[in-house]
Amino acid sequence: MATSTHKKSTKALTRRVAELERRLAEVETQLAVMSNQRPHIEAWDSDYRHAVSEPAAATHRKEPRRTKIGRPPRISDDCLIDNRDKLYTLVHTFKSDFEQIVLKARSQLHLTKLLTTLRPGGQDDGRLTHLLRHADLLWKFLQSPRFANDVYRISEAMAGVPAISCRTSTDRCGNLRRPRRINRVDSRILQS
Repeated sequence: MATSTHKKSTKALTRRVAELERRLAEVETQLAVMSNQRPHIEAWDSDYRHAVSEPAAATHRKEPRRTKIGRPPRISDDCLIDNRDKLYTLVHTFKSDFEQIVLKARSQLHLTKLLTTLRPGGQDDGRLTHLLRHADLLWKFLQSPRFANDVYRISEAMAGVPAISCRTSTDRCGNLRRPRRINRVDSRILQS
C-alpha cells in the first residue's frame, strides 16, 4: 500500500513539474515576443547548464549591452544643433532688432507683424520663415520665465519646433556640450 501511495505522489509531482516547465516555456516565449527578439530558450538552457557545471567560467562572460529604455528622440542631436546654429546666426545678425521686437510685441499677431518687417537681405534659407510659421510657439516661449530676456535663447527654443516643444528643445540644447557657432558668411549675406 505504501508503495502505491508513493507512486501516486511521484506521478503527481511529475505532472506538476511538467506543467510548471510548460508554463515557464510560455512565459519565456511571451517575454521574447515582448522584447521583439526571437526566443533563445535553447541557448539560455545551454548557458545555464554550463554555468552550473563550471561556475568560474561563467563569471567571465560579458553582460549584453543594454539600450536606453524609452521612446527614441523625435529629432536627432545633430539636426537640433544645426537648426540652433542657423537660428543663432540670424539672431546674432539682427540682435538689436530682435531685442526691439521682443520689447514691443504685445500679442502673437503683433509679434508676427514685427517679424515680417525684419527681412534679411539676400536669401532667406527658411530661418525667418520658420519663426513666422511657428509664431504662436515663439510667443508662448517669450511669455515664459525660460526666456529670461536673452534673445539668444530664441535659437535654442525654436531649434526643435515643431518636432518637440520649446521647453524640451531648450533643455536638450542646454544639455548638449557643443558651443554655439556663428556662420560669418551667412551673417554677411543676411546683413547685405
